[in-house]
Amino acid sequence: TPPESDDSSTSPEHDATDDLGSYSSILLLNIQSLSARSLSRWKIPHQASEIEMRAARNSVPFIALTETWLKPYVHDAQLEIEHYNISRCDRSTRVGGGVLLYTHEDLPITNVEKHDDKICQLLMCTCESSKMIICLLYRPPDAPYESLKSCLEQVHNYTKDQDDYETCFLGDFNLPSISWSPSSEHVSLSESAELLLGFMSEQLSSQYIVIPTRKDNILDLFISNSASLVSHVLTSDTGMSDHRLIEIFLSYDPCQPNISTPPAFEDQSFRSLDFNKADYDKINSLLQETDWDALIQQSDPEEFPNIVTRQLLEACQTGCPRKKPPKKRGSTLLRTLSRKKRKLQQKLDIIQQSPHTPQSQLDSINVKLNRVYYDIRDAVHKERQFREEQAVCKVKTNPKYFYSYAKKFSKTKRSISMLFR
Repeated sequence: TPPESDDSSTSPEHDATDDLGSYSSILLLNIQSLSARSLSRWKIPHQASEIEMRAARNSVPFIALTETWLKPYVHDAQLEIEHYNISRCDRSTRVGGGVLLYTHEDLPITNVEKHDDKICQLLMCTCESSKMIICLLYRPPDAPYESLKSCLEQVHNYTKDQDDYETCFLGDFNLPSISWSPSSEHVSLSESAELLLGFMSEQLSSQYIVIPTRKDNILDLFISNSASLVSHVLTSDTGMSDHRLIEIFLSYDPCQPNISTPPAFEDQSFRSLDFNKADYDKINSLLQETDWDALIQQSDPEEFPNIVTRQLLEACQTGCPRKKPPKKRGSTLLRTLSRKKRKLQQKLDIIQQSPHTPQSQLDSINVKLNRVYYDIRDAVHKERQFREEQAVCKVKTNPKYFYSYAKKFSKTKRSISMLFR
């Protein structure tokens, strides 16, 4: 069940998001023209500050705008927001349409694809660092069934076999006949509306905006295959459009990935030294050259232990290299495959509960699941081989590592003495 949306108004004096503290969110708005004629309106403070202030105040990884009305002669430099990169898909012929996506500079995107059939515009891109796929669509109210079908096929082809990615499919769909309230039923759906609902069912996705975004209609949608991505949705009136500005709050901040950092040791400490690579002959030589008798006579008895420690540290620093941060072992393949297996298993469990699921869909997921099991098996074998080769290489330089590794495979962990009466 998608989280509830809040209905609030935005005013210069107070913004409802001020009460939420620090957060991360995606902004979505039908901007209704960013054409050359209206760029001055976009750049004056009343127009620009509403989005730019939100982006500057808290973490906003993506800003999605639809119905931009842009043409190739409008350059990205005229639309720039500080710290954001621009991707866009303009309508090639008729006036109107178009989509634009601002992506935070901390989130490099790849594999950008565009689809424009002169009616609907679709922009798709991948953010590898946060494992997210963004698909931004503008569908005009008079768009035929075949146009939406073509866009959904593009999204399906782009996202297939990407089960470990979180997909965000958002934009202005202009399908007011769909009732998104969990308690209500769909009445007299159009062919396009039924097509979208069928697509969502196949993708096991949910739609998270459940209050009107323009007058009494829900036209702007946010669809995702991740049940844990969205924590809350907020809408607010804006002077930039007769659509409401939608803010989709995320359960984590994609701009700040959780990267493990190696422990930081003090420079003047034994823990900062790598004794596995120490030159002990050099350390012993330095300690033998030290006149300990003179140090005892010149120092106070209470200070002598500190002096000895300092002399030992200086000798060790001369004969030992400093520890280096652990190198990335390249692949996190096993974790990725485990996550993929878990998501496929969740999909299979959900589908099996539905009596109307076609057998072909069940067979397809089972084939993918079996393939992942084989990939996990191969990844485990490669991981073991890597660790074994690493242990063998360290027999001389770090015997403790080798014996710790070998002990894991010992069937008798500890010898047991004879029992006597």
